[in-house]
Amino acid sequence: MGTRGFVRLCDAHGRVYANIYCHWDGYPEGLGSRLYRFLLGFKVRNGLDVDADAAFAVRKYDDIVNFVTQDRNISSETRFLVVHAAGKALSEARCRMHRTSKEANGPGCLYAQLVAHLKLTVGSIYLEVDPAEACMAEYVYEIRTSRSGSISVQVDDGSPMDVEAFGGFCGATIEERLPPQDVEDASE
Repeated sequence: MGTRGFVRLCDAHGRVYANIYCHWDGYPEGLGSRLYRFLLGFKVRNGLDVDADAAFAVRKYDDIVNFVTQDRNISSETRFLVVHAAGKALSEARCRMHRTSKEANGPGCLYAQLVAHLKLTVGSIYLEVDPAEACMAEYVYEIRTSRSGSISVQVDDGSPMDVEAFGGFCGATIEERLPPQDVEDASE
């Protein structure tokens, strides 16, 4: 028999975005640890930051191409090289704009990423409409995201904790609590 877990995903006022039922390993060292590792270092914001240089490059690409292709004093070879270089710069700028990092555009985006992270195969993880499923779970986690982007986790009827404190509650080691670049620095 599995250790059932239930995750309630809420905004700062307790309004529920979704409920997740986890049939196996719902204890803090299992599901709790997975939640902790996922949430650690996440930035939740309203709108995404865009690299200003990258955004400028994307906006100016068409201007560059139009200028080069319309100016009759520029040789076809030079046109090709400029358009090719502008295209390469545009591609690099788009990569910077859409970098993969731990960012979410509001709580709904964070929670959609969390569901995708947890759901690895058929079964085990389910979205639930009925919060009565929480009554059958051995562990109930409530994750709240405030307007300022802070994330808190409450386990069962305990007090809300920030993500770092939640990691300690789940028994995370110091290496798991440090961001990846700090782990490498700590080992030197």
